[in-house]
Amino acid sequence: MQVYIWGTDVTGESLGNEFEIGFDKILENLNFALMGGVTARRGDWGWFLDASYADITGENALTVSVLPGEPAGGVDIDLEMDIKQTVLNFGAAYRLAETDSYRLYGTLGARYLGLDTELKTESPVRSRRFSSYQSSWDLTVGVNGQAAINDTWFVPFAFDIGAG
Repeated sequence: MQVYIWGTDVTGESLGNEFEIGFDKILENLNFALMGGVTARRGDWGWFLDASYADITGENALTVSVLPGEPAGGVDIDLEMDIKQTVLNFGAAYRLAETDSYRLYGTLGARYLGLDTELKTESPVRSRRFSSYQSSWDLTVGVNGQAAINDTWFVPFAFDIGAG
């Protein structure tokens, strides 16, 4: 069994304004998340698959002034954003070194990232829905393995770099 620790934040720029959404806000709006991994080894060779999925929804209400004085006080807009993220990392591994205290494997694999985003806006004037789906594949090369803490416990590790 492997225990995963997940943390993320979102930064970007929209309409010339920079924004940042911290991990605390993402965790507060997390609907569902699932992470898991499978590793198989035979002799010096191994195969691995790590997968993660997260569904995050956030809502906000704001008032926007369209033109000065029209309508008085501005237009109320309700916003809802839904982000679904899928990450798959898989490949083959070959044992480079093994001692009583660690195992080290060289890896070659691929990583898939899928990001499905939807923004809904509602106002007395108009309701709109914007959606986007983006995905990418990367070829990866790296190392993974485990370091022993004692006879019972060990710490798994992985480092890879991708291009694509």
